[in-house]
Amino acid sequence: MNFYFEPRIRDIYDVIYPFYILSKILGFTTRPLRPQKNQREFLKHFIPNLFYYFLLISIESYLISKFIIAYNVHTNVPDTPIGSFSNRIIMPMSIISYFVMQGVTFCLQKHIQKFVPKIAKTDELMEAINIHQNYQFHFKFIFFYVIAIILQALAVSMASFLLQNYHGIYFNIETIICSTLVASISNTTFVSHMLLTTIAIYIRFKALNRFVKHTFISHVKIRGEIGNDFASNIINGVHEEIRLIRKVSTIYDRLSGITSHMNVCFSFQIMMNMISWFIYTIYGTFNFYRLILINFKGYELLGYANMMWIVYHAMYLSAVVIFSSLIKAEGKKTSILLHQAINLEWNSKIVREMRIFSQQLGHRQPIVTCGLFPFDWSLFYSVSQFSGRESN
Repeated sequence: MNFYFEPRIRDIYDVIYPFYILSKILGFTTRPLRPQKNQREFLKHFIPNLFYYFLLISIESYLISKFIIAYNVHTNVPDTPIGSFSNRIIMPMSIISYFVMQGVTFCLQKHIQKFVPKIAKTDELMEAINIHQNYQFHFKFIFFYVIAIILQALAVSMASFLLQNYHGIYFNIETIICSTLVASISNTTFVSHMLLTTIAIYIRFKALNRFVKHTFISHVKIRGEIGNDFASNIINGVHEEIRLIRKVSTIYDRLSGITSHMNVCFSFQIMMNMISWFIYTIYGTFNFYRLILINFKGYELLGYANMMWIVYHAMYLSAVVIFSSLIKAEGKKTSILLHQAINLEWNSKIVREMRIFSQQLGHRQPIVTCGLFPFDWSLFYSVSQFSGRESN
């Protein structure tokens, strides 16, 4: 048990290793986790992973074709012309969305691999000013998160197939594997790439703001008191404080850069995922209304199965939106804390350095966006408003 729950976790590479293994098995990464010393070492890892990736895509394509055939043959649920037409659109769109997501992720592998080194370098800069990361706790979180992804996907898929079997809709083992792999584990694992990245960025922004508040605001209020050991150990004069402000500015800039890099690597695929989920939500809600309220006797449970899948995917997509909003809020909080520190500071040199930092904050805010719309609370409002308008 100690091997799993109390290993020696030295850096961010060790933290994300369980999730890296899951991503590698599902074909979302073909590159080694750590930067390789030379091209030969890189190719030694890359070529077998590339071969495995194309083999996996071929197997998934075969299973999906079998699934489509079985779905058309065995699905005998009463349907309306509109529902039947919508289903014929949603099924190919979901499949195309998945393979586009896989293809774009494969093309951006070189850029995606840069995430971990960038975060590792930022952690080194934060360590230099006594902002420490609890890697042991982060590893446990990732480890249990990976287990939760797998168990939840298996539970949802099994419940769905049991309900279908109950209504006489039978699928062979290939279609079961396809549904479990593509519709649940693979899909949520990819969304988790962006989700875990947003969580990592949020944790570091929050730690940075806590440091700014404690160092540049609290120490001014209690300057001269003996109990202020933290401030007295860090700030040993005006020049030292100026250097500290510049380090904080550099860390903020790097975290904002990581956020922008994440937008490039993941936001397009997440946008496609959200669009597919939104369309399926409309279709599933319509079917739920039709099966429950119009009273198709014997098929009520299929309506609940549809809603179960909608909620399952909504959990992960909502988490992305929530942590994206929290990142934006922490970026604004940095500006607020800095202006409070400027108002409290009496030294003109320090104030000038803080104002330079403040100008940087005005020009670069950490916003998670796909280019068309930001992933924040306003997205929930827009979707709710659109859904209400469509229902009317």
